[in-house]
Amino acid sequence: MKMRKLYIFIFWVSILPWCGQAAPGQDLPPHVSPLEFELSHLIIIPETLADQLSGDAPGGMDFVVYDVREPGAYDNGHIKGAVNLPWESGALTTRFEEIPKDRTVILVSEEGNTALEALAFLLQKGFSDVFSIEGGMANWFYPNLLE
Repeated sequence: MKMRKLYIFIFWVSILPWCGQAAPGQDLPPHVSPLEFELSHLIIIPETLADQLSGDAPGGMDFVVYDVREPGAYDNGHIKGAVNLPWESGALTTRFEEIPKDRTVILVSEEGNTALEALAFLLQKGFSDVFSIEGGMANWFYPNLLE
């Protein structure tokens, strides 16, 4: 099962350069913007990250996790090693240059929506290897990987 998740992850990472682009001769539906299409393909499932954090995945990723919730929520429990860079108070928008562009960036919020807003912002600022955790902390069922 873990190998299957890894293969799915590798598949998605390998097609990222083409995300957000319609196939030649094919237009996106009128109600879907290119950014919405791209965002729908930049989501990482919690199990994939949990496997990386616990060392169960072969060949580790070079990534950093940013928790975009406010400090109170972050202090109540966050993913091991996550850096708090809140979105709503504006910390991420003023300090985004501190985020490394040479590593995979994984964003997490309470339910995932705020992380997607932050993800869209980072894409506009030139980041390319950035993901949001599907469902956010509400979908994180790994208490052994919390701090």
